[in-house]
Amino acid sequence: MAHHQLFEWERRRFDADDAIPVSEAGRLVRAAIEPANRLRGAQRAFDFGRDALTAQNLVGVVAAGDTSCEILPKIDRYATGDATALRRQLIGMLGVAHDVPIADDAATTLDTQDHTLLEILITRFATMAHDAVRRGIPRTYVTHDEDLPALRGRLDVTRQFTTLAATPHRLACHFDEFSDDTALNQVMKAAIHRLRQLARSHANQRSLSELALIYADVSDVPAALLRWDRIVVDRTNSRWQKLLRLSKLILGDRFQNGAAGVSDGFALLFDMNALFERYVARLLDPIAADFDVRLLAQGGRRPCLYPETGEIALFETEPDLRLLRRGGNVAVVLDTKWKALTPDRNMGVKEADLYQMMAYAQIYDCAALVLLYPDHAGLNTPLLAHHRIAQIDGPVRLTVAAIDVTTHARARTGLTNMLAETLRSA
Repeated sequence: MAHHQLFEWERRRFDADDAIPVSEAGRLVRAAIEPANRLRGAQRAFDFGRDALTAQNLVGVVAAGDTSCEILPKIDRYATGDATALRRQLIGMLGVAHDVPIADDAATTLDTQDHTLLEILITRFATMAHDAVRRGIPRTYVTHDEDLPALRGRLDVTRQFTTLAATPHRLACHFDEFSDDTALNQVMKAAIHRLRQLARSHANQRSLSELALIYADVSDVPAALLRWDRIVVDRTNSRWQKLLRLSKLILGDRFQNGAAGVSDGFALLFDMNALFERYVARLLDPIAADFDVRLLAQGGRRPCLYPETGEIALFETEPDLRLLRRGGNVAVVLDTKWKALTPDRNMGVKEADLYQMMAYAQIYDCAALVLLYPDHAGLNTPLLAHHRIAQIDGPVRLTVAAIDVTTHARARTGLTNMLAETLRSA
C-alpha cells in the first residue's frame, strides 16, 4: 500500500521527488470531500491544483483503495517537521479533547516512527477490546416482537386481531430474550468491521480477526443506522465506556465522519482550530476552578444589536469563545486561534480578531480579554504580552498568549500562568 505524509498547509508538487501521483491524489481528494464537508464550516482537506496538492488546516488520515495519506499539524510551517513528535503531539491533543484513551502510556510506548495515526488508533482499540472481552461481552434482555406458531411471552392482542386476523396459525408474540445482540455490541462489531478494512499491519489484522469471531453472532448494522441512543452505560458495563468513545471517534460523530460517502475510502479528519479550542477548554476547566472562576463550555451567545423597535435581537456572538465567570460577572473572555504568531510588533494578530475581541468587551462588559495561540519555535519563548484597548469608560486589557502544546504538563503550566496574569488585572 502506498502511504504518503503531508504537514498542515504543505504544498507538494506533482513533479517533486516525493510527489503524490496525480491519480492517487485524486482518489484521496474524493475520499475526503464528504467527511470534510461535515465539519464545522464545511471545509476541505486538500486543494487539488494544476501542479500540486496542498493540505489545508485539517489533520488526520485519508485512505482510498491502496493509497493513504496522513496529515500532521505543523503550526510553524517554516520549521523542519519532526513527524514522530508531531504525531505524538496530535495523539495527545486528541486524547484530551475527545476524552478517548489514546494519549496514555500505551500511545507513548508504540513505535510512532513506524506507525501512522490510523494504525496507532487501531492498535489501541484492539488492545482495549481484547482486555474487555476477556471478562465477557455484555448481555441484556432484548425485546422482540415476532409472529410464531406457538405463544412465547405474551400475546400482542392488537396485532393478532388486525395484521394477523387472516392467519390464525401465527401468534403475535411479545417477549424478552437474554441476548448479546445489543446496541452496544452492534457498535463494537461495526467498529471492528471498519478497522479490519483499514488495518495494514499483520498484528492488527490478526487481532481484529479474533475479535470478529467473538462478535460473529451479533447483527451487522451499518454505521449510519447504529442506535447510540439505546446504549446505557451503567455499573454492569462501565468498562466499555472508553471503548465506546473510541468507537464513536472511528465511526464518526459531529467532529468528523468515518464514512467517505460514495467513494471507496475512509477519512478521519479534525479541524485544528476546533481541536485546539476543545483541548484548551478541557485543560483549563480544572485550572479555572483553582482560581475560583467558572469556565463556560461555550460563549454566552449574546446578540450584538437590539432593535429599538423591540424586534428580535440580531447578530448573535460566536459560540466558540470561552467565558470565565467569577460570581455573577464575566471576569475573562478568552478566544483560541490555531495560528502562528510572529516575533514582531504586531505579533501576527489579525485586525479582524482584534476588532472581534473589542466587540466582546462591550457585549459582555468585561475588562480582561485573552487571545490564545499555540507556541512554536519561531517565538523563542512562550509569549505573554499585554495591551490596553482605549474605551470611554476605562481601559480594557488584552492579553496575547501562546502556550506550548508539545506536552500536557507544559500546556497546563502555560494556561496557569496566563490565567494568573489575566485575573490579576480583572
